[in-house]
Amino acid sequence: MLSSTNSTSKTNNYSQMDHTQIEPHLSKIYDIAEKAKSIGVAHLSGEDETYNGREITINGKKHINFSSCSYLGLSLDERVIDGAIEGAKRFGTSFPTSRSFVTMGYLEEL
Repeated sequence: MLSSTNSTSKTNNYSQMDHTQIEPHLSKIYDIAEKAKSIGVAHLSGEDETYNGREITINGKKHINFSSCSYLGLSLDERVIDGAIEGAKRFGTSFPTSRSFVTMGYLEEL
């Protein structure tokens, strides 16, 4: 486990790097992502019209979807869906103001 001193110094060192020091790292990440895409293990698209929370069809074959961010299955939970609909109807789909200058009182509660 890193101590807070070590963690802070690593963050500070990284934040002080200029673009010539960062670029090789970003280039390597890009190369890895491109390789994953070229061998067919990344940047894939599901072919399903709907999502059942468990399976996804890729290239005509059904797969269990381990790449979902809905770890608890909440994205298909009726209570969450109903809450999202109620929230969108009540508050809209975006912030109505820039929070840098002013915020709406109800956003403090959210």
